[in-house]
Amino acid sequence: MLRLSRWTRGALASLLVLGLIGPATGRALAAPQLVVRDPVFDFGAVFDDAPLTRTFLLENAGDAPLTITNIRPGCPECTRFTLERDVIPAGESATLVVTLETVGLEDDVTKELTLETNDPKALRATLTLRGHIMPRFECHPKTAIMELASTNAFGSTQVTINPRRAMNMPLTEVTSDSPLLYGVVAPDADGAFTLQIYTRPPLPTGILHGHLRVASADTNDPVCTVKVDLGVWPGFLAVPDVLRFEEGVAGQMRILFVRQFPDTPHSIQSVEDASGNLACEIYPEPAGLNYRIYVYAREVAAAGAGTLLIHTDDPEQPTLSVPYAFEH
Repeated sequence: MLRLSRWTRGALASLLVLGLIGPATGRALAAPQLVVRDPVFDFGAVFDDAPLTRTFLLENAGDAPLTITNIRPGCPECTRFTLERDVIPAGESATLVVTLETVGLEDDVTKELTLETNDPKALRATLTLRGHIMPRFECHPKTAIMELASTNAFGSTQVTINPRRAMNMPLTEVTSDSPLLYGVVAPDADGAFTLQIYTRPPLPTGILHGHLRVASADTNDPVCTVKVDLGVWPGFLAVPDVLRFEEGVAGQMRILFVRQFPDTPHSIQSVEDASGNLACEIYPEPAGLNYRIYVYAREVAAAGAGTLLIHTDDPEQPTLSVPYAFEH
């Protein structure tokens, strides 16, 4: 019978504890192995009037389940994906369908997705789409940008569209993927077209991304897609949007920044806290548009919440409400 020395027995025990060999067979522990046979897809030269779709095959060549823990696109605005399943058994595969929106992209383009997995040798893997995108239309500006100071504002802007090849019929029809945007297109004297874009209030605050599709009556003609970025900012905007304090702690102070995006500047008149938990000092910034509000909290024994009311002389936004909380 084979006898092992005390040192050898100790070394084998250490390897078992560390997981470097299996407890019974001496083999390496089971592990997943990600294999992507074509991680780079070159789509060549294409026009920008249709999205591109590529299906990647993710294989598990290991002997333990492979888990896709996260997928991070380098361009979230222009890349969508659908993963068939996020746990792939040993010896099996799953598809990852990636769609690249080509609107707004041109010339040489490279977009990547990063996969995060439990493969010990490929904790991160990169998939790449690359190629050359050619616009069928030249648009000025490439993206229509509108910034409004009120949710009830009627905003408008225009985009000049130049077809890069002859069309069978002129551009006449405009459709929108957002009920808050619409447009009207008309021909110019030099063969170009002017797209007038309008908003349809009431509008939500924040940033809205939309697209207008401009087409002719001939289905054989290409369709021009115009991207619209709409920012709707109220007269006053408080940052942060929630004030947080610790319960049972005395002498706490927070700074509330109040920014203003007005056509006509307004001012903060007073700050009110009905509960009496907070005291405030208002300091206007040198430019006169923005404010700092120093908020002091008294010691509160129990968790609770309230609302800070900021009163202004803006008739469209006379009161700005900022919630606060005392947390354990």
